[in-house]
Amino acid sequence: MITYSNPNFKDLDEITDLYLKTFSSDFEKLNFKLSKNQVKDVLKLYLLTDSNGFFIARDNQSSKIIGFMISVTSMNKVWFTLLTKQIHKSLLFIFSKRAPLITPPYVSYWNLGHLPAEGISVDYRGKGIAKELAIKAIDYLKSKGVKAVLFEALKENKAIINLYEKLGFKVVKEFSHRKFSWIILLKDL
Repeated sequence: MITYSNPNFKDLDEITDLYLKTFSSDFEKLNFKLSKNQVKDVLKLYLLTDSNGFFIARDNQSSKIIGFMISVTSMNKVWFTLLTKQIHKSLLFIFSKRAPLITPPYVSYWNLGHLPAEGISVDYRGKGIAKELAIKAIDYLKSKGVKAVLFEALKENKAIINLYEKLGFKVVKEFSHRKFSWIILLKDL
């Protein structure tokens, strides 16, 4: 049986390991290096920004975290948390380099939520976990008065793009950066 909940700080090591397994090949292709501590700090940043918008899936039989989804009601809140909390200073560099990719100009002007990261353990893919986590995140954002939600994916990640299109997201922008094509999807709530 799989249960869904919000994580706490003691879950960060396990979520960090899953994050690294999920995205390490993408980071390698982008020539973007993050240490385990930097990834943990990024996850901590999202947890500090809004712990109720961070979801995990846990396999009750093994007690392992097998999936995660991060949702934020505003990227401005993430930036505010980054600048006001005691978080590793290297994150400023990481977010300033990544911000042009994930934060189009209209994000600051709309009541726009964002789904910055979702990861599912390889052994559990294709079992509806990503869909369930996405629905929980979207419902959460809707309950907070968000009017639209943004999701980004590498164009080559057809499975996740298809999932989000089935959930009502529409491709609004496509762009290339460092040999990659990215897709930005948007859903009105």
